[in-house]
Amino acid sequence: MASPAAPPSTRPSAVAPAGSRARGEPAERAAREGWLGPAWSRVAGFVQLREVYHFVFWLAAAALLFYIERPVDSTEKVAAVLSSLGFYAAIVYFNLNYLLPNYLNAKRAAVYVVLFVTAALVSTPVRALALFWIYDGHPTVQRGVMSAQWGIFLTHLAAGCASTMVQIAADWARNQRERQKLEAENLASELNFLRSQVNPHFLFNTLNSLYALTLKKSDDAPETVLKLSGMMRYMLYESNAPLVPLSAEIDYLRNYLALERLRHGATADVRLEVEGAVDGQRIAPMIFIPFVENAFKHGMAKVLGEGFVHIVLLVEGDEVRFHMENAKPAVNLEDDGRPGGIGLINVQRRLELLYPAAYELHTLETEDTYSVDLYLDLRMNNV
Repeated sequence: MASPAAPPSTRPSAVAPAGSRARGEPAERAAREGWLGPAWSRVAGFVQLREVYHFVFWLAAAALLFYIERPVDSTEKVAAVLSSLGFYAAIVYFNLNYLLPNYLNAKRAAVYVVLFVTAALVSTPVRALALFWIYDGHPTVQRGVMSAQWGIFLTHLAAGCASTMVQIAADWARNQRERQKLEAENLASELNFLRSQVNPHFLFNTLNSLYALTLKKSDDAPETVLKLSGMMRYMLYESNAPLVPLSAEIDYLRNYLALERLRHGATADVRLEVEGAVDGQRIAPMIFIPFVENAFKHGMAKVLGEGFVHIVLLVEGDEVRFHMENAKPAVNLEDDGRPGGIGLINVQRRLELLYPAAYELHTLETEDTYSVDLYLDLRMNNV
């Protein structure tokens, strides 16, 4: 992997306007229960049951049929509405439960069309005869029923076609939900894998710093152990959360820089400036530290003479700007071949996953310096 002295080229991601972030199903459920209360949440869940909205639909259909049915005796009108409703329901559920799964979904569209039209044709005279019997004693209405069989056939076709379109739309929506759920699960798995790589990586480099101090029999070793303990606590516990307070991330950064100052001595020019309101902001953990760690490992550690690492962290509302500049050798030195290099690749992939439309990453290399500029919109993340 290329060091900061010769980093992989990084194209900035476009920054989109801030918007509401997607929330998982547990968060949505918690938010709904908090707003409506448990009782209303149970009502909302009941209304979403398939049987409930089918019942409501047929109840509305019965009301419509009762409104448009012929003005005859109320008993006969109710019987005619119930009869018509039964035929519509038979067409719809025969289509949904038998024709669609066995023929249309099985790529046998021609057979599906033939059977669908046949069902509408067969049910038309049967319904006409049922209405003819219901309207016994009303010869004018009976003649109207028998002469309206073409219209009955068309309404059967319309009911069946409507159920087909609704089912196709429902299947498409369900497939979209399942695809989004799978993508979210894959994203979570990849992020967990990346985070599992980050923690041992930085622990390894920090232990190297402690090892160097113990070799020198430095009086700063106890302080180093204390700071390392705080860093390990952050890595093992706090950084496992999807988002952490920005202040905690900055504290971790300060501890790391303090360890590097101890390692490189009093002459090391290491600065961190934080500007703006940090409290209340949350960020994905371990975002900044890979850049800083690589600045020391591949830049300052290989500079002959006094090197430097200067960091400015600017917080403006929900936007964070991270700028780092470090010294590097004028001539690229050969890599020492030791393990490392996962950090920058890891953080770039995490930025793509967590802030896909809300980050910009720029790097600039001169003869003896290397700089990183990272912009983040904390409102827009995929956590």
